[in-house]
Amino acid sequence: MVQISHDSIFVGIDNATTNSSGLLSRYKQIEIYRNEDGSIDSIDQYVVGENRLSWQHVYYKNDNTIIANDGQRGGPVAAVIVEEETRFLYFSNHQRYSQSPDEPETIIEFNNEEVFVTRYTSNPRRQHSQFYFLNGILLERIFFGDRTETYTVSSGIGEVIVTDNTGSVIEHRILERRINDTGYLEYEMVKYPSGAGYEYFFTKEMQ
Repeated sequence: MVQISHDSIFVGIDNATTNSSGLLSRYKQIEIYRNEDGSIDSIDQYVVGENRLSWQHVYYKNDNTIIANDGQRGGPVAAVIVEEETRFLYFSNHQRYSQSPDEPETIIEFNNEEVFVTRYTSNPRRQHSQFYFLNGILLERIFFGDRTETYTVSSGIGEVIVTDNTGSVIEHRILERRINDTGYLEYEMVKYPSGAGYEYFFTKEMQ
């Protein structure tokens, strides 16, 4: 569950466990605080329990680069984030950023309403996967050399169609999505042929 405050200064992630009777347990996992200019001020990560602080990860911004924890260690998001005009570059550690500033593990690219998230492996460096979003909704996941997962609807009842690297369909999954009045995804359910699946709930309510 993702929570966003009305002033967009705070973003949080909650974990909740439920059964047919309702809510069993709930705890706050991550809190992200931003300055008014949008830069990350700090990230607090919690362990299971009621607001039991486990670590505090502090980031600072130097021009277009965000550095985690004064370069001494990484954080839950990334060790280094470089902001460019149409993309973000994510590095998992400071050494990699210093030695190979043009070879991040993750690149997030923006093209109007389209977003592409590409992840890379190292040794050798190659594309591992790419996620495609339109208007904030995930529509395709490509795992290079393995499979592609295509989401047929942004809202409503549809499918997740899984194809192998030759383009042959290997699986159909049931998909249900709902978007709210402002166009943001508020519910997603995927059910696999085996009967297993998942549900995601998204809310702006602060509790």
